[in-house]
Amino acid sequence: MADPLAAPDFELSGQPHDAFFKAVFSDPVPTAALLRGHLLLYAFHTDAELDTESILNRLQQEPASQQVAMTIAQTLIEKGEARGEARGAARGMWIGKIISMQELMGLETDTFDALSGLPVTELEQQYQMLRGEYDVRLNR
Repeated sequence: MADPLAAPDFELSGQPHDAFFKAVFSDPVPTAALLRGHLLLYAFHTDAELDTESILNRLQQEPASQQVAMTIAQTLIEKGEARGEARGAARGMWIGKIISMQELMGLETDTFDALSGLPVTELEQQYQMLRGEYDVRLNR
């Protein structure tokens, strides 16, 4: 039976991080699986250019590393979902403010679909412009 904590035996693809990953996976210490998982998670979060799919695919080829790979994959999925939800909430907030301000000012209102394609920064700017016009109308 293979040692579940033994370092997986695979070659990386010549990327700049090869030495890092070779070092991470070379020492079969009792806490190696946990340490490997944390180090990989750290690397995935700090380097946007890292080919995470390739690394996870290679990890999944090794039975001892499958659980680590799945844990990392699940963590990355959850983080991506949370980021997407936060962006969606921010976008929805600005769209709601814009449409409400347009209604208050008696302007033709944009549709949700028309506004949803704009970047959040542009939505915020559009709201600030409308808010400024509204304040001028009320002599604030």
